[in-house]
Amino acid sequence: MNGTRLFWMAATDQPRSTLPAATTDGTRTRDLCAYPRVSRYKGYGDPAVASSYRCTRR
Repeated sequence: MNGTRLFWMAATDQPRSTLPAATTDGTRTRDLCAYPRVSRYKGYGDPAVASSYRCTRR
């Protein structure tokens, strides 16, 4: 596991902000949402860019 995930598991509070993530080739980005939230497309904007998504409950 990477250090960020280990920190989340050990911390008493979940982080309030999202973490950016990108594909290995850098063509698409998403936000990594704290569980149980998931990244969902807003319905507008470029679907390859993280700003077109938001963290929502399942």
